[in-house]
Amino acid sequence: MKQLNHIHKNMETLRDFLSTQTGLNSEKTLLQLFSGLIDDQLIKDIITVIKEYAPKINIIGATTYGGEIIDGKMENGSILLSFSIFENTTVKTFYTNDSSIESGVNIAEQYLINNAKCAIIFSEAFKTNATSFIRGLQAENSSVIIAGGNAADNNVYIKTLVVHDNEVYDNGLVGAVLYSDSLIINNNYALNWKPFGKSFRITKAVNNKVMELDNKPVIEFIETYFGHEAAENLPASIVEFPFLKNIEGTLVGRSVIATDEEGFLYAGGDMNQGETVRFGGVGDIEDMHQNAIQTANKLKQNPVEAIYAYSCAGRKAFISDALGIEFELMQKIAPPVSGFFYLWRVLPYRFYLSGFKPHHNRPDALGNRYYP
Repeated sequence: MKQLNHIHKNMETLRDFLSTQTGLNSEKTLLQLFSGLIDDQLIKDIITVIKEYAPKINIIGATTYGGEIIDGKMENGSILLSFSIFENTTVKTFYTNDSSIESGVNIAEQYLINNAKCAIIFSEAFKTNATSFIRGLQAENSSVIIAGGNAADNNVYIKTLVVHDNEVYDNGLVGAVLYSDSLIINNNYALNWKPFGKSFRITKAVNNKVMELDNKPVIEFIETYFGHEAAENLPASIVEFPFLKNIEGTLVGRSVIATDEEGFLYAGGDMNQGETVRFGGVGDIEDMHQNAIQTANKLKQNPVEAIYAYSCAGRKAFISDALGIEFELMQKIAPPVSGFFYLWRVLPYRFYLSGFKPHHNRPDALGNRYYP
């Protein structure tokens, strides 16, 4: 496979880039569009130009949390066009505005079939419950590796966008499914947040809406824990301190992504009544460096021709220096690395560390790395 990154500057340079590339106009080519600009019309205009040169190309995308990962480096406020030109892999994409478990099952029945290996999913952040949708996918097919994240809007918390083909949506989910008999996938998940403070119980919640913690209104709980100023400036004030909970033996983060006029909090994923959670804070930087080296060494054990890096807003806000080292290591393995910073990650309800299938010919090889 071949991986290409292009930073959009203007339509003239985009046309120059497209006119010099081969292999883009194919059902085996995937474009991931990551926009640090929340501009529906600009995104549509860019896609219109791309479709002139490559009408068969598969397109999905999302707006970002003030961060695009381009050639192993972090950018702000740019538009990244990341092209993956596969040789032995077919790509199919979908959009749905229904994020229920039933919708996940239906999509899995249509798309996670035959030799499907991987599903990349981007979700709108505020109107869409990606957790339920992912559970539906996994209930129908638990063998396909899933990666991705929620769209973001540069720390404004008002409107996020997802992209499918030549359309831009402010609700729902988009996905790209990769089909192959020879595709090798190595995926990895890193938390890098450590719990601090006491444990507390979710005493009132519906889906991802949290109303009470330890029988106290959640806004009062936040004010007691973080102070009056933090309670007045939610959700941005505590995006770096996600809720941490244990799912099937794995510590998972749930960032606060919205509030409402009643003082309730909305998390990036289900928060079930009766669960015990703690707040998370940044772990040891040296541990993060060692984790990055171990991940790089693990990736190098297998043929890797592309790496997609999906990382959360909190990590960018707190440990951007450490992230820079991680991305540099990835870039040395399989340039050019591409990805984005999201509000919260998309992970399967069950967790899979890797998926490999050798082939006697040179296979497409893909490494996914995503962070909560």
